[in-house]
Amino acid sequence: MLKDARRTLKLSKECILLVQGGKLKAAKRKLKVAEATLKRIIKLLEFSPELRYGGAMHEACQEFAEASILLRLEEDGSFPTPEEVGVDPQAYLLGLADIVGELRRMVLSRLMAGDMAEAERKFRLMEEIYYGLSTLDEQVYSVVSGLRRKCDIARHLLELTGSDVMVEVRQRRLERVLRALEKYSKLRRK
Repeated sequence: MLKDARRTLKLSKECILLVQGGKLKAAKRKLKVAEATLKRIIKLLEFSPELRYGGAMHEACQEFAEASILLRLEEDGSFPTPEEVGVDPQAYLLGLADIVGELRRMVLSRLMAGDMAEAERKFRLMEEIYYGLSTLDEQVYSVVSGLRRKCDIARHLLELTGSDVMVEVRQRRLERVLRALEKYSKLRRK
């Protein structure tokens, strides 16, 4: 069980890196292997909830949920349900909260590539995830250990990324104004 849980964790992390790199077909293949491994473990632990919902298995389910959600977001912009992912709601919520950090990396990558539209789209996804998580009932936070902390981290990342996007928007605006002034200055000299 531990070996397969670690394998699921590793494959899920590799899937996330492939999604970040825009290699969706390869990411999908990794995720399928991770899914098969995870399903096998879950079936094996059907009558052992103390193992199924703790330790290495819980981490593997969170990482798998994160990879599954991120891949679906990149493929078609939709959020899969916990049932579609095949994990319990706690692992799903914790994996979802971690996606904010992955999206921040993608926003910064898109900003560096000069793709402002895609950077803004990913930033809006970050906002959507954070606002969705922050409006959960208070009881959810008491049941899902670690969710409040992950939401606090998500809020911080959202603020940092919003600042990065705003700086880039203003910089582009300034560059357009400077080009227009330069063009105007050349016309006046003629």
